[in-house]
Amino acid sequence: MNYSTLRGLGTYCQDRCYAANFLAKALFAMLFMVFAFQYEGKAQGVAYPSCNISGPLEAVASGPDITINVEVAHSTANPTINYEFSSNSSNAFIRTKGPIVYSPSKNTVTQKLIVCPGNQGSEFNLKLEVTTPNGVSKCSKSVSVSTSGASSTSGN
Repeated sequence: MNYSTLRGLGTYCQDRCYAANFLAKALFAMLFMVFAFQYEGKAQGVAYPSCNISGPLEAVASGPDITINVEVAHSTANPTINYEFSSNSSNAFIRTKGPIVYSPSKNTVTQKLIVCPGNQGSEFNLKLEVTTPNGVSKCSKSVSVSTSGASSTSGN
């Protein structure tokens, strides 16, 4: 074998190594893009639920019940809804829970609660946790409870 044959063989091997290296990098890049687009496709368009609790900020101990409205955006028709009092020094309790009403056109769920503010002057904090297949949302509503008849809910 002469020198030019060996040199040609070396160039051939070197070119094959470069080609194999390039091919391996290209294959890795393509696999990475396939997995990245799969993940992005699943995450894209997923809206997590969000909740809102509205109602009065004040109530009167041993006074009239108050109405609290709950709305959950980006919901499914049958979310899991859990209520609890994270603080409740007024002895408040949920007297009634209205039906869960789903609006497919708005993709929302609403529910009306009737809450007895309790018999002690102080406060309560009603906490809501909503679970749908897309995720979990938490929100809360604080209400001050006075012992006098003079509050913003009594019109004074």
